[in-house]
Amino acid sequence: MEKWSALIVSILILCSCSERQDEALTSASACAATSSKGQTIKCEVQDSERERLRESLMFSVELNRTHPGPTPDLGEVKHEVASVSPEGYIQLENDVKLGLAGLDCDAKKIVEYFDATFFGNFSAKILFQATGDKKDDVQFAYLWEVSDIDSPETDDSLETELGPILSPINENAITSGWCNPIEQPNHEYHERYKKIAVHAESL
Repeated sequence: MEKWSALIVSILILCSCSERQDEALTSASACAATSSKGQTIKCEVQDSERERLRESLMFSVELNRTHPGPTPDLGEVKHEVASVSPEGYIQLENDVKLGLAGLDCDAKKIVEYFDATFFGNFSAKILFQATGDKKDDVQFAYLWEVSDIDSPETDDSLETELGPILSPINENAITSGWCNPIEQPNHEYHERYKKIAVHAESL
């Protein structure tokens, strides 16, 4: 159940412009959220998870109100990941190399995360928004995982309509404890990232 709670909170943190946040917040006990296409995700929540989920949903609503984050352009090309370097940099199929903007990460853990995400059962694609800051040939960017969780491997308790789910990779990496927020040129969301890190430590 914990993985679905994390997924729902990530989706809500991502969708600062979502019209369904308040609805998902009031329906926290039903574990409902909305995908990038307005589709509903439902799952059952254990009693022990309800309060924690509700607190996280309330946090995400307030965070998006006071410190809105980057918003992906859904019209952009969704890229395939060709490889991941030992340092945790992603190389796309078009040879563009990307690093996580505003973060200092544990390379081993972030590589494991990327390998599982982009070369595992779901083989997610990626959307990115570059900040303009570079290190050698690596562009620092905000990344979103684009995956379809309607799959034979999906938990039977999850009901979903077909359609992609967007999950903010930078922010997932913070909440998972693999990365710490750092200031960086052209990175406008340092305060938001710090708040996410503090909230993650309280869970």
